[in-house]
Amino acid sequence: MNETVETAEKTESEAGSTPAPVEQTAQTQQTATPETIEESSLLNSETKEEQKESEEKQEPEKEAGAPEKYEDFKAPQGVSLDADVVKGFSEVAKELNLPQDKAQAVIDKVTPILAKKQADQIAQTNKAWQEKVKADPVIGGDHLKSTIATAQKALKDFRGADGKFVDEDVAELAAIAGNHPGLIKILKHFGSVIGEDRSPAAKSNAVKQVLTATDFYKAKE
Repeated sequence: MNETVETAEKTESEAGSTPAPVEQTAQTQQTATPETIEESSLLNSETKEEQKESEEKQEPEKEAGAPEKYEDFKAPQGVSLDADVVKGFSEVAKELNLPQDKAQAVIDKVTPILAKKQADQIAQTNKAWQEKVKADPVIGGDHLKSTIATAQKALKDFRGADGKFVDEDVAELAAIAGNHPGLIKILKHFGSVIGEDRSPAAKSNAVKQVLTATDFYKAKE
């Protein structure tokens, strides 16, 4: 009977000292790594909470919209901005909520294209006018050279010694509509009325009539 009791006690002792399974040991070691300790450290908890709150509060930066009133837009080099066009563009830009810099960028890119288109149209129109003048039976063809010479006489008083126009308005008209058949016909008419200038000799030989008191009384008799 004593042997049976000793055997049972021995069996219980050996069972209590049986090592834990390998998987359970590995799991225990994994939860005890330095990284996991740092994660659960009280010293880091407050810092992480602040960082989390900061990330939650941070909002994406909003893009600037259209101003209450746009500043004066700068015209690209060689281009002038019409006041009515700028006003209309400003209204559209405001509806699209364009900030000042983006609205200016649109003007920088679009205005030169529109200016070139306008210049091309003026050039085409002038070319068509020239062809019409040359084909005209009265002022064109064989008469073209004399037509231009006569028309230029009507503009003589508007030119300086260098042949350039001294009046800005006349210069602008000549530049824009100088090839228009109607304008050339008008200038030819007035040029022919002016006629040839009198020579200095003819002017010196002209007799200037001076009436005296005697002539006046003779006229009364």
